[in-house]
Amino acid sequence: MSMTFTIKTITKLSNRHIRAMFELMNQYYDNVKYDKFLHDLNQKDHVILLWDGDAIYGFSTLELMPLVVNDKEIVGVFSGDTIVDKCRPVGLGLQKGFSTFIYQLLEKEDREVYWFLICKGYKTYRYMSIYFHDYYPNQSSDTPDYEQEIMHKYAIKKYGHAYIRESGIIINRGDNDYLKDGVAPADEKAMLNPVNRFFIEKNPGHEKGDELVCLARFSQDNLKDAFSRVIKR
Repeated sequence: MSMTFTIKTITKLSNRHIRAMFELMNQYYDNVKYDKFLHDLNQKDHVILLWDGDAIYGFSTLELMPLVVNDKEIVGVFSGDTIVDKCRPVGLGLQKGFSTFIYQLLEKEDREVYWFLICKGYKTYRYMSIYFHDYYPNQSSDTPDYEQEIMHKYAIKKYGHAYIRESGIIINRGDNDYLKDGVAPADEKAMLNPVNRFFIEKNPGHEKGDELVCLARFSQDNLKDAFSRVIKR
């Protein structure tokens, strides 16, 4: 079977699509509740679906979030629920879909475009270092005031009192899902990578669902070649 991606608006999803997405989440995350999954999904604008024939084997939801910071209007791309079936062959379908979505957005946007990402796993956080020259927070530099203000405003708007400004963490108060044991363990091997280690130390509660607020700007001077190369593969 050939594997491909499709970018759909949330309103175009069928009940079969939604149920398949939920079942995939439930396979890799604990504390997944259908009502909350549906509520979060309905707040999003788009979804990248990975297909193998007629079967969905991965997805990532996306929400466009306009924001005014220092009298400047920007737009954030918020990544929501994201998962790929680990039993399928490793590929770049999700990355291709995401890169395609971003380049299409940049072509029509006059505003600055940022990736507003919340991470409860070091594997997701590592994409920041793969795709961007500058991203925050990171192990090498302090977060500039402007980017810090963007992060604060997005996190407060989206998560309210669950967001702890001082640490940049969204605390799981019992409602969040979290990776099942063994999916992405923070073991000695993971800690050998300095990017992984920074995330694990910055977000010590990630295994119970705490999420680290992250930010990077989508611009030609900030994107690494790896971001565009995935489309060509």
